[in-house]
Amino acid sequence: MPRYLEIMEWARTSVFENSPGIEYYVPPREVESLYRRLTYKHVRRLVFLVGSQGSGKTIALYYLNRKLNTLAEKGPRVDGFFTYPNGSQGASKVESLFINKDIEFFLRKSDILSELNYLFFDLPDYPVRGVGRMYRDMDRIMKLWGEYTGDISWVISVQKELFRGHYAFGKGEVVELRRRTAEELHGIYVKRMGDTYPFSDEALLLLGSLSRGICRRFMRYALECSEAYPPFPDWRITADMVRDCITSEVVLRDVDLELSSFLNDYEKLIAVRVLEVLGEVGKLNQKSLAAELEASESSLSRVLRKLVRMGWVMRSRGERNELLVSLA
Repeated sequence: MPRYLEIMEWARTSVFENSPGIEYYVPPREVESLYRRLTYKHVRRLVFLVGSQGSGKTIALYYLNRKLNTLAEKGPRVDGFFTYPNGSQGASKVESLFINKDIEFFLRKSDILSELNYLFFDLPDYPVRGVGRMYRDMDRIMKLWGEYTGDISWVISVQKELFRGHYAFGKGEVVELRRRTAEELHGIYVKRMGDTYPFSDEALLLLGSLSRGICRRFMRYALECSEAYPPFPDWRITADMVRDCITSEVVLRDVDLELSSFLNDYEKLIAVRVLEVLGEVGKLNQKSLAAELEASESSLSRVLRKLVRMGWVMRSRGERNELLVSLA
């Protein structure tokens, strides 16, 4: 099978969230830490798993659900959204329940919540201006939470861009899915595909940087480059080819939801160029960066403060006390 078709299949199975490509999932350390907390002591627990779109919230819940059932030595048996103990299709006891983005389904099944040990609920993806709808959904969820007093653990995924303002977020633990580093995404690709082909090491690391740590975006960029440059056995896709294929317009389109929550349109343009330049050079003096972008130092400083707060870039002092900027 041509490599770009393998990448296409990988991307398809990973984005199809009802049955993620779990065999290739590499859980980040915060998901493994959450698993240990869930299994260390079974207590009443409300957890919010927070991450940007495409950061792996759904597959993390799917992974935790399956691993907890395996731990119970009851082998997963999937029937719709329900996971039953092996061989107990008619049993009344349900070990855990995974619901993917369907809040009405969740509310209709509220009669079995007292039978659960664990509930994993993947909230729908809301638009930036859909925070009111999310708050209404959270009101309904928290009403149910207040009706059950048993030792049940609920883990609910929430978009990072909308994780603000609701009283529920102060009542539970918060686990934030960090962005994967370019090196981690490189390693995930090699684990899945066996090597970096059809990319050079530099090109694959650049894809990881351009995707801003979002695994789903990284896979899509890899697919777009593979389709644009059909591979031959004796050559590789280079970093320059990646830059020609994944332009700043493509990056702006893909990070628009994340940036729109804290930047205006002009600041978004500066932010994308900042990410593009730093992805190429690694670290740069802030004054030199302003000159490269043809932006005022005050505008750049304002954008950088917001990017630092969001964990996208870092600022540090150099040997001459100059302000240096690099990707986080």
